[in-house]
Amino acid sequence: MLLFVQPLESRTLLSSSPGIGVIADELKIVADANAIKADLAHCRRVLKSDAQTIASDLKHLPNNAQNRSLLATLKGDVNRQLASAKADASALLKAGEADARMAMADGIRVFLNPTSSAARAKLAADIKKLQTETAAPLAKLLGDLSGAKTTLSNDLSAIASANPSVKQLQADLPTVQRDATNCLNTVNADVQTVQTDVGNLLHDLGG
Repeated sequence: MLLFVQPLESRTLLSSSPGIGVIADELKIVADANAIKADLAHCRRVLKSDAQTIASDLKHLPNNAQNRSLLATLKGDVNRQLASAKADASALLKAGEADARMAMADGIRVFLNPTSSAARAKLAADIKKLQTETAAPLAKLLGDLSGAKTTLSNDLSAIASANPSVKQLQADLPTVQRDATNCLNTVNADVQTVQTDVGNLLHDLGG
């Protein structure tokens, strides 16, 4: 559900109602979502820079049949992985769109009346449904990202192994692989954090 979290109004921070725990939980989830967006933006910048570095290194490869084949494999895998990631993201958004709108509407009711058991139960039901609807597409997106990292890393390693004399590629490849691993690990950790905090919210809602 992390893609569907919207910022809460700052005035909720001033609430002193018995529902303050629920509001605090929701603010924590907003912070989690913002952290994920920031980490994804950072990863895009880092990986874009890495891709430019590798592209420059690949220009210095000998133009032979083996390298042409390896580069064609790399290009094909890049195109497939980008298409897969785009499709996964679209599926995730589609799966959670309606449930997220309902959760936001019922969330406003909880903000306005935090002690209402009916409002809290409805919001808890919305969030559980949103979790259920988005679980599979989220898992597929994370799994495909992990698979993409492995596939492209293997492609680059094969190119490097076939060209041991291209020193700059040999030097840059470990950095690119490390950056991809760190970004994937960070996003996975972010998702686990938001899932934990959503669980805390459900607990406080009595769901």
